[in-house]
Amino acid sequence: TGQTDLATATTDQVSSESSSNLKAQQHTEVSHEYGTTMRECCDEQNNLKSEICALEKIRGELYKMRGWEVFITDCEVSEWAVDKCSDSCGGGYLTKSRSVMVHPVNGMACPPLELKESCNTHHCPIDCVVGEWEGWSGCSAECGGGVRSRMRPVLMEMKYDGQPCEDTEEAEGCGSQSCNKECELADWTKWGTCTQACWGGTNRRDRPVLNEAVGTGTCPEPAGEERLQFRKCNTLPCSQFYQETPTGKFLKCASKLDLIILMDGSGSLGSRGWKNSKKLVTNLVSNLQGGDDHVKVALQLFSGPTTWDDYEKCTGVKGAAVPDMEKDCHISWVKHLSNDTMGVAKLVGDLQWPEATTLTSVALAEAEAELMYGREDAASIVVVITDGKPMSKSRTTEAVNALKAKARVIWVPVGPGAPVEFVEELASLPKEENIIQIDDFEKLSWSYFTNKIIAQSCPELVSNMFDEALH
Repeated sequence: TGQTDLATATTDQVSSESSSNLKAQQHTEVSHEYGTTMRECCDEQNNLKSEICALEKIRGELYKMRGWEVFITDCEVSEWAVDKCSDSCGGGYLTKSRSVMVHPVNGMACPPLELKESCNTHHCPIDCVVGEWEGWSGCSAECGGGVRSRMRPVLMEMKYDGQPCEDTEEAEGCGSQSCNKECELADWTKWGTCTQACWGGTNRRDRPVLNEAVGTGTCPEPAGEERLQFRKCNTLPCSQFYQETPTGKFLKCASKLDLIILMDGSGSLGSRGWKNSKKLVTNLVSNLQGGDDHVKVALQLFSGPTTWDDYEKCTGVKGAAVPDMEKDCHISWVKHLSNDTMGVAKLVGDLQWPEATTLTSVALAEAEAELMYGREDAASIVVVITDGKPMSKSRTTEAVNALKAKARVIWVPVGPGAPVEFVEELASLPKEENIIQIDDFEKLSWSYFTNKIIAQSCPELVSNMFDEALH
């Protein structure tokens, strides 16, 4: 009897080990297939994005060839938000919804914003019930690849076409890491060009990841000191760059730059803040050297809706009507990207104060769409002059993150009630170069702050010494 039991146990052991090894091999194959599929999916997604971008450029060139000056903005929608199924079995439905991020202007119309799908149409069964897993066996190897297994009992058998029992035995690979390895960083890149011509800009360099971490190995954060460094440069004063004008001494930008200015016209400015905001923008735009090889400027005046219905229109809530951006949302383009900077400056004085709310998220999304008309070989910068708290922090964060992938964003919070702490959360590093706080509305008319915006956004200035742009 003892010999028979031993033989049976040995047979079971051999069978279990064979099953365990097979499961481990399947796990390895599935892991490899998963990695391959994810890379193929990512490549396909990137190819489609590139194709869409190319088609947009081709469309713009076709209009130019026909001599048509048409500003086109395609509809952009958010990702699907998926509700839960209404029933777990016996037939239910789920709703997918999405909202409009950018409304179309002479471009592609918005796709459907709501979709309903059937779900859980199967009959309610009595499923097999299994007990809790027993503990895992020890791994056959601490690192470099091994196998471990576990078992669980059946508590109730399947009835009435219910779900069959799940596996009662399970094996998985373990210890597959190369005994833990930290990521390997490449050498420091060369220092970048200085961000300012005077008043102290920065050079930047970083260390890309050469080989990813393995196992429980770690890797420094991309924005940490081990992978990202800044150093001061061009700390000379800006006095040698000042240009005499009828309204004071100003720096004059000569960079090849696509500059988009978002001008807040919300009611919290007050009449004094609105008047001085116009002075700031006038002085700023007047001191940009326009031209195909220099600055192109676009100016947007934004505020926000005054009713809840208009807010739903402007943010693309499902079922809401398409808004009139200027009437319902109080957002309008004073001028799209143009090299006639003096002409744009003259338009500022006649602007009417919207005196409404602050829909910053839609203003930022509109700025992202405007970048389509920018030049490939020009730097892109968006300057946001605002005093009001955004109507939606989450939407504003989503919009500015999308915008920062395409352009540098410089924040100019103005007045004592400006949302400085929130702006600091949104700003890129180094924050002192991307935030210019003006704590009093009277200071908006000071030439110092106009010059500070120009210095921090324009690395090439017209010099008095040589009458040419210096880096």
